[in-house]
Amino acid sequence: MNKGIKLLFWDISAAVLGIVFILSSILKWIGLKTFAITIDSFCAFLSYDMLYGHGLILAVVVCTGEMILGIAALVPRTRKYAMWLMLLVMMYFTYITYLNMMDMYGQIESCGCFGEVIHLTPSESFYKNIVLLTIMVMGCAVDICCRRELQRNDAAK
Repeated sequence: MNKGIKLLFWDISAAVLGIVFILSSILKWIGLKTFAITIDSFCAFLSYDMLYGHGLILAVVVCTGEMILGIAALVPRTRKYAMWLMLLVMMYFTYITYLNMMDMYGQIESCGCFGEVIHLTPSESFYKNIVLLTIMVMGCAVDICCRRELQRNDAAK
């Protein structure tokens, strides 16, 4: 595959993911107290006893982190680090949504991914995460391939 096409895919995937993270953060900030309740529900669901009751603090941390990662994905200088961090974050949240989706007793009805504006069921949230993860994995694979090509070109000189 042409290096230019790979880099274009890298730029587009980073832009799409950055915008999704920024919009998600903004929509969560709008209903921060409701998102805090959702976080407390997940803490109870996952038996994170030490974190339960600190939903508002965790909501602020999640929203802020999401905003920073989204902006960093749009800035060429920080894009690579943001994409890899976003990949790790999405892997964790995909695991959590999978557990919630598979739980037959007392599923958390809405994941809070897009605040109170867009409600997703556990299965919709899981599949949304799979789509975002696929884009991230492909973007990170392009990053690895382009770096290897650059290293080979530098070694050949």
